[in-house]
Amino acid sequence: MAMIIVPGLCMAFDQPGILNPAQVADSSIRRIALTFDDGPKPPFTEELIDELAEARVRATFFVVGRQAQKYPELVRELMAHGHEIANHSWDHPSVRTLSAAALKAELDKTRIFLKQLTGKDTPLFRAPGGTVEYLRHKVVVPEGYEMVMWTVHTLDHEKPSADLIRERVLTGARDGGVILFHTGVRSTMEALPGLIRTLRSEGYVFVTVSELLGGAPASLAPALVSPFRGFAHPSFS
Repeated sequence: MAMIIVPGLCMAFDQPGILNPAQVADSSIRRIALTFDDGPKPPFTEELIDELAEARVRATFFVVGRQAQKYPELVRELMAHGHEIANHSWDHPSVRTLSAAALKAELDKTRIFLKQLTGKDTPLFRAPGGTVEYLRHKVVVPEGYEMVMWTVHTLDHEKPSADLIRERVLTGARDGGVILFHTGVRSTMEALPGLIRTLRSEGYVFVTVSELLGGAPASLAPALVSPFRGFAHPSFS
């Protein structure tokens, strides 16, 4: 499966938690991306901003368009703290209900709104639905978009304990990993501080999805679907 490469990351950075050019080229660094779906949602988004700022971690937030429209100030605050904003559809419909055209319409509406709100465009999206939906239904990647999958799905939307979330992440963590969390889950908030400390102690550097793609670790391939006109690949873990 071809890998998605997002260019434009080899530049000097001085914000905390962002790789500099030497680090991007250093294959010994273990990179991992924390991602959060379904926001923005007060008060959880504000709490995430504070927690990640204290830990000096930048993440990628796959936002729902109607939520971004309702809470635009939270999207701007995420951007101000260096987090990446990506697309999670406008209304969060189930994948199984969508045609390719309907999915593209959902993504286009969100993409246009987010660009107007933030001044930045992104082709990156994560379709709503969940693991089973990706595997059972032929999710077509619309023209001009790149679908981001994951290497660890915490299943935190099922409201597991913080301990179980930690176990799932630490068991599945690897270089090039993409961890899927959901905004609005209290046990995720409880798990995050310890998870970040443990992953950092194990040598991980926290990056956004685009920066992870810029580093292009070989182990990332199973986490993503390339922008060909095809279907979600079933071989990811």
